[in-house]
Amino acid sequence: MTTDPPAGLRTRLSRPLPAFIGAALVIPLVLMLAAVIVQVVLLSRLPDRVAVHWSVDGRPDGWLPGWTSPLLTAVVVLIVSGLLAVPALPALRDGDRGPSYRLLAALSAGLAAFTVVPATGALWYQTGDRGVAGDQVPIEGLLLAATLAAVAVGAAAWWIQPEQQRPPENSLPVPAHALAPGERPVWLRTATAGRGMVAVTVGVFAVMLVSTCYLWLSDAGTGTVVGGAVLTVLITVAATVTLAFRVRVDEDGVQVASLAGRPRFTVPIDDVEQVRLIQVSPNADFGGYGIRLRPGVTGIIVRRGPALEVLRRSGRRFVVTVDDAVGAAALLTALAERRPDDDPGADPHGSGLRPPG
Repeated sequence: MTTDPPAGLRTRLSRPLPAFIGAALVIPLVLMLAAVIVQVVLLSRLPDRVAVHWSVDGRPDGWLPGWTSPLLTAVVVLIVSGLLAVPALPALRDGDRGPSYRLLAALSAGLAAFTVVPATGALWYQTGDRGVAGDQVPIEGLLLAATLAAVAVGAAAWWIQPEQQRPPENSLPVPAHALAPGERPVWLRTATAGRGMVAVTVGVFAVMLVSTCYLWLSDAGTGTVVGGAVLTVLITVAATVTLAFRVRVDEDGVQVASLAGRPRFTVPIDDVEQVRLIQVSPNADFGGYGIRLRPGVTGIIVRRGPALEVLRRSGRRFVVTVDDAVGAAALLTALAERRPDDDPGADPHGSGLRPPG
């Protein structure tokens, strides 16, 4: 499907990778280390327990020993930055490009700033020389400062990276599979998640689990803890059911369903306008993994690599990454060509597909 670029082109294309690493990983690491150092210095001037969580009305409803703050700050920044940046590194190393990579790096840096500013500020306000109790911490002001810091740091992370253009679409029409008269073939595969999507799912679960444990240990209200636990379960289940999809191509068209049976997607054979084999990069082409919706496109993107693309008569495209996508495309092409044309007087064995172009 793809070939290695010439040596000179490979050198030029490799330049965004160090900038991405600097923006997506180095900046969050520096911010995290600075925040942890400041928070550790403040520990000797803190009471035994400090406010670590506030309700929507600004009142503290959770307390923990002060040493948990630098620990939580480090854990959250490392998990979130790793979740956003690490799955993108293999594709960037292979020469993949696109503005979504700049956005991922900017998000990683911005979220790190949004994490460290209120965590450090809340501790500073509760030090002994400040004399401010947990219910007097200006949490709204800290959140505003965190938002401004996130925007500034994210913008800087975007700016230090070179502009990236998506590469031209790499697609191929596939010759139709030879069908015997009256044959009713079926093509079945399971589209399983690659390492990138598995890493994203594990990272999301880790963030939610840490957040729920944090609420529980801080003696937050029962409703807050239960709400966090329910949200963790729902998000984990939603992510897990999209790790694998069953893909079926037969005379009815294309059916794609998660192993849980839902969600389910279908493209009826009468709605197939054109079939192609394409090469998909999740971040560059769809902005990530999973069920992706873009203007004019629905994608079931569980890994990087070959994918079946179906152009529907409405003009909308349906894409699914799956092993042996070429076999699925060849069979679907044959089945679509065998269907009767919309014209009642047309030859029932004539092609119903639009010529590739």
